[in-house]
Amino acid sequence: MDNILQIITFIFSFIYGFFFFYLVEINYLINKKNTNFIKYLNNTIFILDMVLIYVIINFKLNSGYFHIYFIITIVLGYLIANYTQKHVNMLIKKLKKRKIML
Repeated sequence: MDNILQIITFIFSFIYGFFFFYLVEINYLINKKNTNFIKYLNNTIFILDMVLIYVIINFKLNSGYFHIYFIITIVLGYLIANYTQKHVNMLIKKLKKRKIML
């Protein structure tokens, strides 16, 4: 695998981590009111779909080469999305409080 292809796959994996974070949040909101059996079933199908989508796109990008550092990049994207989401929510709350006080 050449360097350009690796960089493209890193970028895709990082963006996929962000995408995965937001879809997990949506899945959590959907599952809130369901029974435990439906939650487990829905989460299992969700995770299988997400893995399958990643593998298919990875296969299209680089002929299916799969390395552990691609997973590390997905996790890094997920963690950065989580970190930024928390700070953006805190900033929005602070701005709302400041606007109410004015």
